[in-house]
Amino acid sequence: MLLYLILPRLIFNNYCENKVLLSISKNSREDSFNRLALNFSNKQIEKEFLEEYGDKSAKTVQAGLLLGAIIFILVGFYLDKKFFPADPQILLPWRIIGASIMLASVVLLGFKSLRKHFQLIVIVGLATVSVTIMKTALTYYEGGLYNSSVAITAFIIFVHTLSRIKFIYTAVFTWIFIGIYILLVHDINMPDIVITQSVSFLIVINLFLMSASYWIEFSIRDAFIKSKQLRLSRQLLETEHKRKSDELESVKELQLSMLPGKNPSCDIVDIAFHMSTAYEVGGDYCDYTKSYDDSLTFAIGDATGHGARASTMVMAIKMLFNEYATRKTVSGFMRHASTAIKQMKLPKLYMTLAFGRISSNKLEISGAGIPPALLYKADTGEIEHIILKGIPLGAFFIADYEETQYSISSGDIIVLMTDGVTELYNLKEEMYETRFLEEQLKEYSKYSAKEIVTRLVSAADIWRGKEPLRDDMTMLVLKIK
Repeated sequence: MLLYLILPRLIFNNYCENKVLLSISKNSREDSFNRLALNFSNKQIEKEFLEEYGDKSAKTVQAGLLLGAIIFILVGFYLDKKFFPADPQILLPWRIIGASIMLASVVLLGFKSLRKHFQLIVIVGLATVSVTIMKTALTYYEGGLYNSSVAITAFIIFVHTLSRIKFIYTAVFTWIFIGIYILLVHDINMPDIVITQSVSFLIVINLFLMSASYWIEFSIRDAFIKSKQLRLSRQLLETEHKRKSDELESVKELQLSMLPGKNPSCDIVDIAFHMSTAYEVGGDYCDYTKSYDDSLTFAIGDATGHGARASTMVMAIKMLFNEYATRKTVSGFMRHASTAIKQMKLPKLYMTLAFGRISSNKLEISGAGIPPALLYKADTGEIEHIILKGIPLGAFFIADYEETQYSISSGDIIVLMTDGVTELYNLKEEMYETRFLEEQLKEYSKYSAKEIVTRLVSAADIWRGKEPLRDDMTMLVLKIK
């Protein structure tokens, strides 16, 4: 029955994990972009990219346009006075037009609703300014003042610097600009060698800038899509993590509900236990129950592994304990439990266990690979080790578990523990030793079972310090009344 309860949950987990991977893979395909034209095939993603990049680039582009307008005016005034002393304001109207257009673009980019169109604003604005640049440069050449290609080159660089996306539009615009320049220079008296040099230089510089612009935009888009995929993956993983955390919390609540609640009213034994888990869901088990003859049956165990897998074994042992703990002998229960778990065919899941029964002045106990128990004898003050060797439940073959009997009397104390106690580490990588427990057990023997287990665990925690638990730690104390 346990498998019928667990199998649907495992199938659901696998389905959810596959769904997450398929979602990430599907979105990766949808988020791809054309490496030649540099645009996303998904129009919604292209819109998101333009809006996001428009917001991020607005201030940079505005600063560039503002700086360009200032340079265009101030440098222009200086050059006009120097090269046109007779009429220094000959090109002033053109300069005012160019600077005004750039300033207007700065204002337009201040509106959030227009930022997604910033590429269009920049291209249109710069295309208009190009007319003033062309007029200025060619006028300067007619005056024989300097090579007009300097101004044209500066403008092309300016265009590529500001137009950092829509590479294809920027490339088309700059080539059209160079073409117009070639046509215009043929209409003025310019030597062929100067035309050839100017045009060749502009072509080379534009090819170089196109390459730089392409890789800049490619990197921007690639970073955007990777960021988007990362955000999506993180959201999916967070959702999956929350689902698993909720599921583990449910399993933990279920597991805690299987632990003994109120101690049974027993005339012969005082009982207490403590359990600390290293992970959300532990693999340790502790239980006890009173029989009709006032005897007390108890068990403590440790499943292999951690988390939900280990809890599967804990639930199986709990069911077996509830059903057969008081109906079978100690060794008979161990054999039956090992057979039942092996028949469940739980993959690579085993359980080390100590199972015993206390009645009047007798302790019957059997073990399956759990650390030795400590038996404190009140009359002598000495501690005896109860060896609990054996094949873990659910192993490759069914072992014939030995049942050992011990005489007990009032004041005697039995301490059972999982290997999380004996293999406890501190910050110095030192392993806890049972001799510490023996010394403390002798010291605390006069206290109640609850006080003893509290003090033993507290001493172990102090010894461990800030070193985190590496394994679940469970301790069961039985004091004979």
